[in-house]
Amino acid sequence: MIEAEVPETNTFHRPRTAGAWDLENWSLKQDSSTNTKKPHRGDIEGGDVVIFTFSHVGFAVSSPDSEGYVLTVEGNTDSAGSREGGGVFLKRRHLSKIRSRIRFMV
Repeated sequence: MIEAEVPETNTFHRPRTAGAWDLENWSLKQDSSTNTKKPHRGDIEGGDVVIFTFSHVGFAVSSPDSEGYVLTVEGNTDSAGSREGGGVFLKRRHLSKIRSRIRFMV
């Protein structure tokens, strides 16, 4: 007798908004495809999505340096760090400005 392979049940769903708090809430409702930490406890790694305390989202490019700063890539910002800018910039943000982190596990 040959047994049929049963596909793995996946509860992962795409986010429906890019709002910072909405993205955080979306991730908390996913299956094991995402791992969300709030508070993050400093375990930021390159590739993590970071949610900032000022309702903004970026991608971590590095782990924190010895001074507690993380390099990030952020859209909708400017050279001054506004969350209302019109470009994509490499930023240096302190851990104290990061509310949570989302790590994709797939």
